[in-house]
Amino acid sequence: MSVLDDAFAAGAAVLAGAVESGELPGAAFAVASADGGVRHVVAGLADVGAGRAVTVDTPFSLASTTKPIAATVLGALVDAGVLAWDEPVDLPAGLLPPGRSPTLLEVAAHTAGLGTHHRFAYVDELTEDRSAWSASDAVRAAVASFARPVLPPGWQWRYSNLGYGVLQLVAERASGASMDDLVQRHVFDAVGMPTAGWGSPTGPAGAAVRYGAERRPYPGYTTDHPCASEAWCGIDDLVRFGLAHATGSLLSGATHGLLGSPVAPRQADGGAYGVGWVTRDVGTAPGGVRVLVHAGRMGGVGAHLTVVPSLGLAIAALTNVETERLGEAVAAVLARVIPGYAPPAPPPGWRGGPAHPSLRARWEGELLLGDDRSPAVIDASGDTITLTVDGEETPLVSPHLQPHLVAGHANLALRARLAPAGAILHLDALPARLVGDTLEPYRPDETGAIPDAIPDAIPDAIPDAIVGALVAARYASPDRPRQGDAVSAALLLHRVTP
Repeated sequence: MSVLDDAFAAGAAVLAGAVESGELPGAAFAVASADGGVRHVVAGLADVGAGRAVTVDTPFSLASTTKPIAATVLGALVDAGVLAWDEPVDLPAGLLPPGRSPTLLEVAAHTAGLGTHHRFAYVDELTEDRSAWSASDAVRAAVASFARPVLPPGWQWRYSNLGYGVLQLVAERASGASMDDLVQRHVFDAVGMPTAGWGSPTGPAGAAVRYGAERRPYPGYTTDHPCASEAWCGIDDLVRFGLAHATGSLLSGATHGLLGSPVAPRQADGGAYGVGWVTRDVGTAPGGVRVLVHAGRMGGVGAHLTVVPSLGLAIAALTNVETERLGEAVAAVLARVIPGYAPPAPPPGWRGGPAHPSLRARWEGELLLGDDRSPAVIDASGDTITLTVDGEETPLVSPHLQPHLVAGHANLALRARLAPAGAILHLDALPARLVGDTLEPYRPDETGAIPDAIPDAIPDAIPDAIVGALVAARYASPDRPRQGDAVSAALLLHRVTP
């Protein structure tokens, strides 16, 4: 047995075992190499009620594994001279002081300053007046209402599905073609992906049914960010798409290189976002082995695609329930083909507590959702940190007010204006300095180090603004076991008391 055969068998065993135990309704797994063809395995049921088995041609929903497909379309348009990575992208006005627009590259790499966002439209919940609901109209409406920047561009990596909604509008405007046509031409036809589909509430013919808790099927649903989450395809088509990126056969060499290179800063787990891919350098070889990854998880969906360009290797895994098992299967392969490979370390735990000395103050300003502005206050001057919006005050739960981060959870009646009842509000902001009319990241000294105490000799080494978002997130619950929504309201506060 070759090394690759052994690696494939190890990954396949993880998913086959999960199907056999009843953890997964159905699953598909494949490994493709430039010189060894495609190895695949399928198991379980695509439709439990009908007893329909998973096959290599069964289309599965890809969730966020759609993003490499959308990024490929962008790369093709750049190669054709229709778009440029450094061109500015205009976003609706928000609370931030006037500044530069983010670039196409920053939007694609989640560093444009947009907030957390995911919204779902279930076909059985559309009221009569929304019976003609249009995905393209939903994208335009979402961008107009919610694509208000919560941070200046380039400050921080923040994963935002809505950014890929913005990219859809940019690509369609520049090319004069619909995103459906662009994806078909530059990806599905270019690779040869006959099982693939785009933007359907239930997928192409024969698609795997999406399942939630207690194996209840999800009704069909779409989103207001299809470029972030609405591709479908079978396992062989997905792994061959990955192989096209591993071998650099879809785009120019420069564009393939850019898509697979870190654009955003590396995160605590070692990953850094490129364009449509999370990049990691793994293993014990000098400099590591570059691995490109994008996983997808949402209601009734598990998807995973990994590409190793230096090995000409692609690994794909799909299932019709939300799970972490796919990452384990992929890791079993990588551990056998990359010396010294280790799975990503979990991020550091949450550290709560009172405000850092640099943030002990009263902060006043505004909250913006769409065109709706509300007065907002954070009072961190005492041991209890409170948030007030529209005159309603609540203490922050699990506050995390360290010198580099302002975060916590809040319970306010205004949630109904931000998202459906049952949402939880998450404060997600950063301290900042105002230099003239410009916001700059808070850096107390030239090295960027943030001291535990503020030296008396540096009286200006304290932030004078807080900028970010209040995210209203709705989660699945026993009375509504479906994927929920999240929208971000922009927040800008100024120090009122020292």
